[in-house]
Amino acid sequence: EAMLKLRPVQLELMLPGVLRWLRRLEAAAVMYCPLMNLEAAVAAQVLGIPSVALLTTAGPGFAPRTFEEFFSMCGMSKEQAREMCLSFEPKLEATRRMNSQYGLDLEDLEGFEPFGMLEVLARSSATLVTTSEDLQDPVPEELAEAYARLGVRFEYVGPLLDADGSQRAAGHKFTGADNAAGHGSSESSAEVVALVREARERGRSVVVASMGTVITGDSPDLGWEGLLPDADGKRYGLTGRELCRGVWGAAFDAFGAEEAEAGPLIVVSLGPQEDALGELKAPANAVCYRAIPQVDVLKAGVDLFLTHGGQNSFTEGLAHGVPLVVCPGFGDQAVNARKAEALGVGLQVARPMP
Repeated sequence: EAMLKLRPVQLELMLPGVLRWLRRLEAAAVMYCPLMNLEAAVAAQVLGIPSVALLTTAGPGFAPRTFEEFFSMCGMSKEQAREMCLSFEPKLEATRRMNSQYGLDLEDLEGFEPFGMLEVLARSSATLVTTSEDLQDPVPEELAEAYARLGVRFEYVGPLLDADGSQRAAGHKFTGADNAAGHGSSESSAEVVALVREARERGRSVVVASMGTVITGDSPDLGWEGLLPDADGKRYGLTGRELCRGVWGAAFDAFGAEEAEAGPLIVVSLGPQEDALGELKAPANAVCYRAIPQVDVLKAGVDLFLTHGGQNSFTEGLAHGVPLVVCPGFGDQAVNARKAEALGVGLQVARPMP
């Protein structure tokens, strides 16, 4: 609800600072995430700077189904969400003020006409999509026509694969421990890759479990202690903590051994939370890290990848030919879980919703 009501209000507050920053940088171009950083595209348009969107989903067709599923999880219909956008006066006033002040053409019903439309993409020279055209989600005809009418250009560039030795954030850690603790050290990164390579050289199987950065992070709705709100604001379902521990525990039960050299090598990426395992006890043949160099590990050789099914992890697994078990958290992850089964590259385990 807050996202629908307050996005233009948030944009109006952020825009002056982003404009000052881009002017100070003397930026020649802007690359941005169209799902998270509307202010970057709008600021670039105001300043006459070319921008490029980086869409890390399975193409523009992901949006209608994902938005509808997200509304459903929150106990809200598409029609109720639309009415909310048209009835919250502070939102409408913020849009009018920005259009007047900056000469913009922001819409009151962004994302609804047609449903799933990312209007921000029309503000950019091109949209880079991190999948292939063959693997993109189907685009409804009305939506495809709308993008064509606006001249939106999609370039399908395939998965984003880290360079060898890259370090990754272990989660969206906003509170508590120093953010630096949310990153794997170069020593631990080299260690886990060496362990996987050694296992492969000895003919030993490798199982990797990683539930991504958002579910293991501090998002109040989608993160470690997050619960989704229903239409009345009541929180329900599993927390990210419960979901992650359920996946890790299942991996330990299925593949765990009493000796370190027995069974497959189990590699678990825990994320940034303190005492992430809780009462779970890792078996002797498991190694657990806050973060792992996921692409390096997959490249070294993995027999099974237990993943939340985020677009990056999903396409990284496909790129390296690794069988998947997808335990989705939210959004396009459920779509990717179904796609794994449809393509014959893995299995899905739906998120329990008690």
